Amino acid sequence: MLYITNKPVLYLKEGERFIITAKQITVEEVKDILNKWYYTSVIDDKTVAEFLTKILGMEIIYNPIEFELEPGDRVIAFVPKQWKNVRIAEELERIGYTLWSFITYQRDDPTPCI
Repeated sequence: MLYITNKPVLYLKEGERFIITAKQITVEEVKDILNKWYYTSVIDDKTVAEFLTKILGMEIIYNPIEFELEPGDRVIAFVPKQWKNVRIAEELERIGYTLWSFITYQRDDPTPCI
């Protein structure tokens, strides 16, 4: 499953062992990924949903649902450079943001992760 979120927090399935890769990506890379994959929006901020719709040129819906990752899931995370209450989409452009791609993998190695 592929999720698009406005939180850089990964909610992982309890009891699983994961390896997670992370890579900062561009708007163009996000567009490419979303055009190739079925995805679920878990954006819980209407202003962010509006802003992503604008910059990506495709509808990203406001959908404040909880989600839990399993091995093999992917996440695209929109992360503003400042965490503050933003009321208009144009302000997000001014503040700045990064986009991240996370991919989860099953970790079969039984040694402790720490």
